[in-house]
Amino acid sequence: MPEGWNSISSPNLVREGNVLHGNFTGLPADILTVAVQAPVGPELGQAVFLYAIFIVVTVVVGGLMCWTAGRSLGRILSRKVDALACRTYKVALGIIIWSILTTFLWEVFIITAWTISFNGILRSQAGQESPYFHEQLGPAHCGMALIVLAVLPIGLLITMRSAFGSLRRTH
Repeated sequence: MPEGWNSISSPNLVREGNVLHGNFTGLPADILTVAVQAPVGPELGQAVFLYAIFIVVTVVVGGLMCWTAGRSLGRILSRKVDALACRTYKVALGIIIWSILTTFLWEVFIITAWTISFNGILRSQAGQESPYFHEQLGPAHCGMALIVLAVLPIGLLITMRSAFGSLRRTH
């Protein structure tokens, strides 16, 4: 076994240098199981760091997208409708629908960024991930679920406030 590699076995084997060996007084009661794993290089840490930055950038850019979309809609509506029509439910409904669509797009971006990041982190291990690797990412999955849930009201609020604010400033 190469230097620095991890190993586990059942029944226990002793490692001496690059060799695993064991002595048994009789035949083992069950089967002999040996698993080896190459050491994790710096690639995993680098991948986690870069993909975390990618997710943060996605969240920030999505918030800016909602603000820009709302402000643009407010400006467009201010040119198309007069001051009295701005107070109708049709204008408000249009802004709400636009806000829902923009927020949904932000959600899609975040979920896509998380999927790309998760798969990239797995690829950085070059097949050396353990079968239970996904359990180590449990807190990250929960954190992403909370971000996705938080983005719903935040995206709606950002888009609607910027749209109504832009509409109000021009009328």
